Amino acid sequence: MNYLWLLILVLLVLAGFGLYKLFNYALQQRMASYAKQVMLSDLRAIRAQMNPHFIFNSLNSINRYILKNEPDIASDYLGRFAKLMRLVLDNSNHERISLAMELEAMQLYVELELLRFEHAFNYVVQVSEHIEPDKILVQPLIFQPFLENAIWHGLMHKEEGERLLSLSIDEREGRMICEITDTGVGRGKVKVDGEERRRSYGINLVRDRLKFLDSLAEIKILDLTDAQKRPAGTKVIMNFKKTEEYSL
Repeated sequence: MNYLWLLILVLLVLAGFGLYKLFNYALQQRMASYAKQVMLSDLRAIRAQMNPHFIFNSLNSINRYILKNEPDIASDYLGRFAKLMRLVLDNSNHERISLAMELEAMQLYVELELLRFEHAFNYVVQVSEHIEPDKILVQPLIFQPFLENAIWHGLMHKEEGERLLSLSIDEREGRMICEITDTGVGRGKVKVDGEERRRSYGINLVRDRLKFLDSLAEIKILDLTDAQKRPAGTKVIMNFKKTEEYSL
């Protein structure tokens, strides 16, 4: 009889342990799902904060070309604008997209800004020969807040000298190193207002999204100076884990 009770006790302990493991697994899955939804919500917040100002400025620029009787430029502007909006809407519904897709969207974004500012700056993209953009995965819209900040706050406030915006992408020891550099006026001359706080919010969202998938991810923002120690632009360095498994 004692053995029977001992057996029943052991079975009850095992059953309880099994239920605990099952409950814990279900809880972790639910928490992971919730965390993913939070991250996607943050992504949609970045998309939403870009759209109002960008859409307004783009439509104003298209209207200006129409009034100047330059329909070909207006049509080209409108076509690129529509394509970018479609890419942003599609990409922001995914946790990760290919680097090629992200670069295509950013190329369109910068081209539209170039049209709006009448090619007042140059844009260069350099991707290491060791990287295959179609196979590398990144989070969508991780470059846009930094490119926007470089254009609007750095380059467009520069009155003389070269205006250059560059995006370089490399890989080191299994990590992606992405650098966004501008030769603008530097952060010291940027006035802190509501618009600047909005952009800071966007940059912080990108940092949080990167850390959600990689706790070691980091973003460094460096102030550049010339030989006379005068402000000569800004460099953003993004460091995050390389991912190649395509799992959208």
